[in-house]
Amino acid sequence: MSASSADPQDGMTQREEAVLARLDAVSEAIPRVLRRHPDLVRSIADQQELKPGERFVDAATLRTEALLIADDACEASARGQDGDAQVRRGLRRIKYRVVGALVLDDVEGGPAVVPHVTAVLSDLADALVDGALRYADRQLATRHGRPSWNESGGFVVVAMGKHGGRELNYSSDIDLIFVAEHHEGVTDGADPIPASQYADRLSSSIANILAERTEDGFCFRVDLLLRPDGRAGTPTSSLAAAEQYYLCWGRTWERAAWLKARPCAGDLSLGEQLMERLRPFRYRRSLDYGMLEDIGAMRDRIAAAARADQARLDLKTGPGGIRELEFLVQAQQLIWAGRRPVVRESGTLAAIGRLQEHDLLPEGVEGKALSEAYLFLRALEHRVQWAQEAQTQSLPADDDEAAWFRLAHCFGLEPVAGVARVKELLGETRAVVEGAWRMLMSGRGGEASPSPVMDQRVISSRSGDYTAALDPFATPEERRRSLETLGFSDVADAERRLVGMARLGESRRMSEVAWRRFEQVAPSLLRLTASSAAPNAALARLESFVSRAGARATTYALLQENPAVMDTLVRLFASSEFLSERLIAHPELLDALVLRGQGGEVQPRDVEALWDELKADLARRGDEAGALSTLRTFHTVELLRIGLSDLASSLPDPGTPHPWLTDLAKACVRGAHAIASDALRDRYGPLVPGSDLSTPDPLAVVGMGSLGSNWMTYGSDLDLVFLYGGAPDQGGSGLDVDPRTWANRWSQRLITALTVLTREGRCYEVDMRLRPDGSAGQIVVPLTGFRAYHRDRGRPWERLALCRSSLVASQDRAFAEEVNEALVELRHLGVDAGRIAVAESQHMRSRQRAELAPEKPGTYDLKLGDGGLVDIEFAVACVQVTRPAGHPVCRLADPVAAIECLRADGWLDEQFAEQLCGGYSFLRSVESQLRLRSGRGADRLVFPSPAADAVARALDLGAASELERLVVDWRNQLRVATAHVFDGVDSGR
Repeated sequence: MSASSADPQDGMTQREEAVLARLDAVSEAIPRVLRRHPDLVRSIADQQELKPGERFVDAATLRTEALLIADDACEASARGQDGDAQVRRGLRRIKYRVVGALVLDDVEGGPAVVPHVTAVLSDLADALVDGALRYADRQLATRHGRPSWNESGGFVVVAMGKHGGRELNYSSDIDLIFVAEHHEGVTDGADPIPASQYADRLSSSIANILAERTEDGFCFRVDLLLRPDGRAGTPTSSLAAAEQYYLCWGRTWERAAWLKARPCAGDLSLGEQLMERLRPFRYRRSLDYGMLEDIGAMRDRIAAAARADQARLDLKTGPGGIRELEFLVQAQQLIWAGRRPVVRESGTLAAIGRLQEHDLLPEGVEGKALSEAYLFLRALEHRVQWAQEAQTQSLPADDDEAAWFRLAHCFGLEPVAGVARVKELLGETRAVVEGAWRMLMSGRGGEASPSPVMDQRVISSRSGDYTAALDPFATPEERRRSLETLGFSDVADAERRLVGMARLGESRRMSEVAWRRFEQVAPSLLRLTASSAAPNAALARLESFVSRAGARATTYALLQENPAVMDTLVRLFASSEFLSERLIAHPELLDALVLRGQGGEVQPRDVEALWDELKADLARRGDEAGALSTLRTFHTVELLRIGLSDLASSLPDPGTPHPWLTDLAKACVRGAHAIASDALRDRYGPLVPGSDLSTPDPLAVVGMGSLGSNWMTYGSDLDLVFLYGGAPDQGGSGLDVDPRTWANRWSQRLITALTVLTREGRCYEVDMRLRPDGSAGQIVVPLTGFRAYHRDRGRPWERLALCRSSLVASQDRAFAEEVNEALVELRHLGVDAGRIAVAESQHMRSRQRAELAPEKPGTYDLKLGDGGLVDIEFAVACVQVTRPAGHPVCRLADPVAAIECLRADGWLDEQFAEQLCGGYSFLRSVESQLRLRSGRGADRLVFPSPAADAVARALDLGAASELERLVVDWRNQLRVATAHVFDGVDSGR
């Protein structure tokens, strides 16, 4: 940057201009700020004339200077001036004066001065934090008074990470934890507030003063994520709360973070008290399997991140990088610090020395070589960060000559030869670290290097992008970059979901065991999610599932032990909103996915097999509440089985779940029938004196619509009609219960058994509007009354609806046969009456199509639209009611079976039969896949849309445009075919 671009430096001496020129050569950001403050440039120039050891003031002097700035700003605020701006300006002036001089020393000194540089930067951060605390505390106290904390202040700031270890970078965040003596009571001012609120406001104000970017730059970015409960926690913890959290809930990675902790500002005596209370957590004397497992998992995450795409260019996370080296040291400290106090060093270099001195490094790892590697990597990291004062560890691309020339110059080397030398040193350094890392990975060195205990299938499936996204130490930028690389279209949403899952552990909704189990399977879950058909949707549902599963450690153990279940689970979340909603609501049913070792994808069973299982399950539950729970669990598990098999294309007829869903519904109705009958027997005794549960009742359930015709789909309601055939008037318990009252109460309990919402959910919605007289009619109808209604008063469309009816449940075989015959009989109207009924029904169907299924280009109602499913069902029913009595087609409730019968009979031409059967099956398959993927009640297919894309993929059609073409083509053919059917009915064929 040229001097003419700012011009506050007009009148600078050559000496001062030379200082700016030297800074310009290595950084753009730092001299840009200094040009606004010529006096700071002058101060830096003065320092350069001193001997190296005399150039920097000590930590105490820096702290005093920052506190004086805070006091002056408070006084200015009291005079009505802008104290906020003044304190920010003053603290930033200290920062850039120190950093500007430090960069010049760093250029001259190279790796050898890294310990001095990081210590000065850490002292600088301490001073600025203390200054921000002084100003924020006094401003709050002026307005609200102070809490009843001790005379030393009662509020401490704990430095974590590199700041705590006095190893701060030029562009590091400072990781801080705020702790107050207590949160009791209120402040003592004229406008009192709770002590906890005072502490939180104080914490937020400190962070804002330091991190806000102004025209004078910024002090330090502030990260508060290491606080108790992480993102879910309050900005400030009380001393007691912090102690309780870490001793009861602290995880191994938090223990690793606290190895570097150091009180840095505020009430330092309170800080020492905190450190003493947390000593059992920081330095654990005994190791257990869980802690070794955690260390292994942390190591594996770092190893995987180092092998991610582009990781070679990252000094921090890449192979042989800073993170590998630091963790190698921390791992040994986690293991040994509880029993060997001598290794309790917060700084990496000091810890390496102690570990080497006491022979506690992994076998074959030399402490001197490791220290030299650390110094070079940190020196190179500093030079990468100088350019833009950015929080980065990214090396330039190999072909970015200008950037590499700048780095070489920052080491005081000539461009071409210097670049070669820097790259040579980097390669040698990484080789040293990678060699040490291999020792750690191999488990050599006995207890000091725990071998991985995780399932090798899980470890081998990881890559750096997955672990960077999940790493609790990753920066937001690193996490977003990894999520983008993984293929998440909405990176912000994906990050929010990951944060949501992290909060489950931070907010203590998971036990330590559960959280550890989850951390072990999380990388594989994220890998599968990222490679799924819908990564963002799958991740959103995974977050909901984990939130509901909560503290169930067995859930995550089950996933870890069954990789196929993990794959199935994520495929379900990515592909089916319908199934996801049910599993998320009941995560305890995950074990259903392990059935027969096939991830839950099992061949469905017919109604008799299902009923046998359900009947046995119900027999083991004593009361009605238990029976309702059993019925719902049975329904959800079987629905998951069918749906997962459908998603895997492993149904006997792929893409056609309808017969299996219908059999499931029939089994559930039988179960509800039994529950209702048992409940009434318990209350009134058997309807027939002396009978028991094996005595059948003259009651029956008739299924209409999709249930009656064997074409149930996902989310279908049950259209039911209840019939009874009369019974003795006297109940077996001495109670007068007439058959109609008994039957009505039975039907109401049966409906309740299917529909009532319990903790396990509900089975089905029930629609009774197809009974005689519709919503105004009796819930239970005598069979004789049912016959009479349809013969004498029923509307034409009601007779047509009977063409898709069948018996679903009855405990009386003779009555069941009577009901079946009645349904067949009532389907026949004769030719003349049938034609009248057809004409009236056609008019009603036209109105229905216009009023209930209006369509526009790109939108298709699969059910009610022109050429849709209802048109085919209606056309077939019109033929059935006009056939002669006793015709075989009148016994068929399935429209496809009826079409086949009419083809065999010669009534329907081969071409039109093929069109009707093929079109009906195709539209039903599209409907079922749409509902499976989009949720209950989805009958409208819209192009373009994610749902249309998903259905096209499910049907192996490729692009959604091909699906739309087929929908349009089939509906055109069906219009022609149904018109041909109606012509035949009109002509009396």
